[in-house]
Amino acid sequence: MNVLRRCLQQPRRRLSTVADTPHDRRVRSLVRNLDATQPARVWDSYTDIINASGAAALPVELHQHVLRQCSPPKDVHRQSIRQRIAAGTFSEPFHVHEARFKLVIHNIAAMGEAPQPADYDFIMDHLAAVGYYQGVLALYNHMVATHCTPTARTFNACFRAIAFRFTLPVVPALRADLVAYTTARLHQLMADHARLQLTLSAANMDLILRILKETLDRPSFDLLLRTSYGIDLANPDRLALEYAAPGAPAPLPFTTAALNTTLDLLGRMGDIPRLVVAFEVLTQPLPQADAHFFNSFDEDEDDLGGAPTSAKRALPSAQPNTTTYALLLRHIGRAGLPALARHYALVALRADRAAAWTTRHMVRHRLARRGPGNLSDVPAPRAALARSVLLPVLGCANRAGDTALLAWLAGKLPGALRAQRSDLAFYEDAVARLRAAGRLPPDDSAPLPPSPTQSPTDRPLDPRLHARILTRNIAELTAFSSRVAFVLARAQQRLRERLGRRVWRDQDVYLRSAGARVVLSRDDWRAIVRFRPMDPAHQALRPARSRGPFTPRPPKPTARAMSTAVDGPPKSMRAPSIPALWRRLRGE
Repeated sequence: MNVLRRCLQQPRRRLSTVADTPHDRRVRSLVRNLDATQPARVWDSYTDIINASGAAALPVELHQHVLRQCSPPKDVHRQSIRQRIAAGTFSEPFHVHEARFKLVIHNIAAMGEAPQPADYDFIMDHLAAVGYYQGVLALYNHMVATHCTPTARTFNACFRAIAFRFTLPVVPALRADLVAYTTARLHQLMADHARLQLTLSAANMDLILRILKETLDRPSFDLLLRTSYGIDLANPDRLALEYAAPGAPAPLPFTTAALNTTLDLLGRMGDIPRLVVAFEVLTQPLPQADAHFFNSFDEDEDDLGGAPTSAKRALPSAQPNTTTYALLLRHIGRAGLPALARHYALVALRADRAAAWTTRHMVRHRLARRGPGNLSDVPAPRAALARSVLLPVLGCANRAGDTALLAWLAGKLPGALRAQRSDLAFYEDAVARLRAAGRLPPDDSAPLPPSPTQSPTDRPLDPRLHARILTRNIAELTAFSSRVAFVLARAQQRLRERLGRRVWRDQDVYLRSAGARVVLSRDDWRAIVRFRPMDPAHQALRPARSRGPFTPRPPKPTARAMSTAVDGPPKSMRAPSIPALWRRLRGE
């Protein structure tokens, strides 16, 4: 603000020699509001000066400061989007202060100055935060029309606006138009990005892949994976040919977000075999995979004294997280593959226990050796067992009527709950020890600072946040365990009833004890099945329409009753008229 105040001295000396003018008072009011960072008052003071003296009465630096402080932070606007969605009033995203941004840019241009790319990038960041992709793309076109060169941050805002728009509610009838429009604009942005020869960052690549996942553009998706990450989905266990040469540049680092996007796209397209292969290879790459493949070109290079291509660089891989397992099991469950669902549910259970044991061991070691409060270099666990991971397994087993899978899932949940309760007790004790030592801020929402030696992709462990997450997971898994027990009991009941109908029709049923299909009597079947009354806890989980006693429905009206309701009773049932009754009494 010191530079700003020096700039403000120039119009004061130029306008008048009077010690204090109305313009000076307005400018001082604007500076005070800028210091207090009050967007509403900043805008009122700014418009007051513009209406009284014009845009040229202020330096360009002041216009730029007003641009950055005339609107609340991006988080405030994103919270308003969530409130509109919760209230059911959301139709299309927009930014309430878009007119303010446009006016400031117009005033800068009216002074004969060109707005800087940073000014456009600030506006586009605000518009992208609410998914207002129309405003972002219109501002991008304005930049290109005014010969303002876009930057990597500009393209990031464009990609982020389109990707975030697909996470917001979309009217089904308008989704096809949205996909067509964004696909065309995405191709234009990517062409401009290549024309400007900008380096494609990993963050922008993740956003592009998220957009392609929504548009289901499989050819473009495969091409970007191949040219950016070196991943060929046709041969995922080795680098793409573009990066196999010794002098080729290094591919972009493959992130967990890119892994999740890849799995989600393959699952949405129903390519379950490629989904499973991609998960296995991209999360656990085979060491020295290229050494297992024969290539005549590599042999020729070895004969000529060139470096072998089998040990050039590591294969792209990413560490899975909770979302990875949830997406994998969701698409496997929708495909109706109980065996794969059981296998990867077991993989998720083991990953949860491995991550929990590693984190507890690191925390225990630091609390014992270094004293309380040295947890900034402990990374937060990436994978945890949650309801979203196991819910697709329940749905798959329920749709297939697989009582064996339901029984397996019901048997695994108590052990998982005991382990998470043990973890919760451990971290609650750690939080108590850290607070007693004065190593935690009193505000639970204040995050812990990361360690300077920690990887930027790893978040530091916050024991308070981790304890809250464990509490939420335990509550959800407890309710989920009750639901699984109810679904299992209902499936077993339906199976017994279906087989019982065969017994009552004197048909054979398969008995595992006999190892063959046999015909049973009704008494033998009753002795085998041993029906019991329903558990009261399961009774509460049944739909409301089936909880009460059985009440028969009223019979449907017959054709005669329907015709009677419309045309009246038949002639034989109608009351005689007065003249007819008089003739009958006289015997006529």
